[in-house]
Amino acid sequence: MHKIFLILQSAIVILFAFFIFDGSRVFSAEEQVKKTIFCRRYDGKITIDGKLEDWPIKDLPSSGILNKDVGSIEDGEITDDNDYSMSFYIMYDEKNIYFSAIVKDNEVITSYGDPSRIWQEDGIELWFDAKHDSATTTMTQDDDFQIGLSPRSKDRDITEKYVWRNPEPYSLIDTINVESSLIDGGYIIEASIPIAEIRGLKPENINPVGFNISGCEVDSEGIWTHIPWSGTHHSDPTQFGLLFFENKLTDVPVYICKNMSKKILVDGILNEEGWKNTESFPLVLVDGRGEPKYPTNAKMLWDKDNLYIGITCYDEDIWGNLKNRDDPLWQEEAVEIYIDYRGESKDYVEIEINPLNTVFDLYIWYPDFPPRFDFERAAKADKNFNISGQTAVKIDGTLKKRDDKDKRWTVEVKIPFNSLKDIKNLPKKGDIWRINIYRFERNKDIPDGVELSAFSPTYSTHFHIPKRFGKVIFE
Repeated sequence: MHKIFLILQSAIVILFAFFIFDGSRVFSAEEQVKKTIFCRRYDGKITIDGKLEDWPIKDLPSSGILNKDVGSIEDGEITDDNDYSMSFYIMYDEKNIYFSAIVKDNEVITSYGDPSRIWQEDGIELWFDAKHDSATTTMTQDDDFQIGLSPRSKDRDITEKYVWRNPEPYSLIDTINVESSLIDGGYIIEASIPIAEIRGLKPENINPVGFNISGCEVDSEGIWTHIPWSGTHHSDPTQFGLLFFENKLTDVPVYICKNMSKKILVDGILNEEGWKNTESFPLVLVDGRGEPKYPTNAKMLWDKDNLYIGITCYDEDIWGNLKNRDDPLWQEEAVEIYIDYRGESKDYVEIEINPLNTVFDLYIWYPDFPPRFDFERAAKADKNFNISGQTAVKIDGTLKKRDDKDKRWTVEVKIPFNSLKDIKNLPKKGDIWRINIYRFERNKDIPDGVELSAFSPTYSTHFHIPKRFGKVIFE
């Protein structure tokens, strides 16, 4: 099948599973997409004094926001950001995780003398599932930690801390250093937490840590409010977000994209000399936990005007039903190509193709960069964007005949550089672009129904992490 797709002038109004009309991300339960935050390596000196004067907050690549619009209020009520909201930051060095928060709260109330009850007053709870195994919906594993921090106030001139849930938590309590200060309309709180005391936490591993933060707020009328950052229940590890240690975010695969001058016929066969002389690379499971059951190999070429991508998907059951431009192809079988041609993680193009050679494309950007909360919620999308170029699919098997055994389907894509939105500089030798390739494989013999694979694993089931896109060097 062969198709030339041109820029369409008419606006196409679509409700699709990645973005709703205001540009916010809508996640299917199948994707199990998690909120994300990045923990920066910082080797400067941090003094825990509740002032944050030595925190490089302006330079942090991302931070977190918690308010009534971002979180999910479990109990109580929040009228506006001045009533309660929080900006939080996380860094680490060889020995400690450093956490800080600037909290807006028009009534800072802390009075309990018993630290184990500080969750009933103003404060913050940090939740760690250090091995990110989400083994249970409760905090019962030995790598699960709940840490409470409560600020000083006019009624209590000390900053409190506590640890719950995990067996034998008291050694951790003794090693946490925490301090706070009152500010106009709220408070600042910061803490250092020894990495060695968080059982199972290993920043040198590339896999993310399960993480949540919840805000506790009480007013003078006794109304207690609890709001988690990720999920609808603060202590359920299966709903925790993802905490990436950012030194490993640079450890992405690199591919050398060869330049060629001979013409490529986009037909899905990949039999030209350029393709034959170009090395392919395999896709791995997107969560980084092994090789996929159904392999995928990809390769790239370029000339002065175009980027070419060939993707071969081994598949015993090739199928697809969606035939219209910008149909939600991820709901069936598809390959996805993400291209960050500026290499800044600020915007990128997404192109999807299914076995019927149906195309979905999208331009995604972050108006507030770096995002002050998770990438999913910060993203905006141009749903009417259509990239010009060519695609073709070649099937070795029978399409949609579910009772036989197929072999593979191959996608070939030609992407003109000048069709990439607002591109200013065409690639030249030595330039580096950030690109990722993903595959949705849906087969009846896959336990969860879908197998997700990627050129550069995101170590989650979330694809939209531009810092995890692979590096493509133009040779």
